[in-house]
Order: sequence, then C-alpha cells, then structure tokens
Amino acid sequence: MNENGYVINEIYYDEFDYKFVDGSTMLNHFLITLSFLESWKVFVAKEKQEEIFEEVEARLNELARINGFLNLTIPFVLIDCQKT
Repeated sequence: MNENGYVINEIYYDEFDYKFVDGSTMLNHFLITLSFLESWKVFVAKEKQEEIFEEVEARLNELARINGFLNLTIPFVLIDCQKT
C-alpha cells in the first residue's frame, strides 16, 4: 500500500495506563493540561465549564476513593513504514 509516498509494512495497536491518586491530580497533570484539557472544554459551553469540570473532578475523586486510584488508559498506534 502506498500512502503519501510511504509503504506501510505493519500497524501496531497498543495502550498504556496512567494511574493517579485522584481526579484532581489527573486534571492538573502536565500532560493533561498541555494536551487534553482545552480540547475537552470545547464540548462544554464557556459559562458552564467551571461548574461542569468541578462536578467531573468530584466524581473522579469519588471513583478514585472507591477504587484506591484513578486509571486512565491511553491507546496508541505505531506505524511501521518505509519511504518509497
């Protein structure tokens, strides 16, 4: 298969987990604030963001309290390819 000047040899799907003490820790983690938080906010009206995210944080904290931690699974894809 030739995609944009590359031949794809194989595609690997995998995932890894981040474990957090609670939702507050997750929402304040560098990776989350840098890469995800702003894109999540797009789905919530600006005037409701503070209220909604406080509720999300409280629910995540409760889930972490019950389970002993909060698990965030990150799926990813590796594409083995060669330039043609």
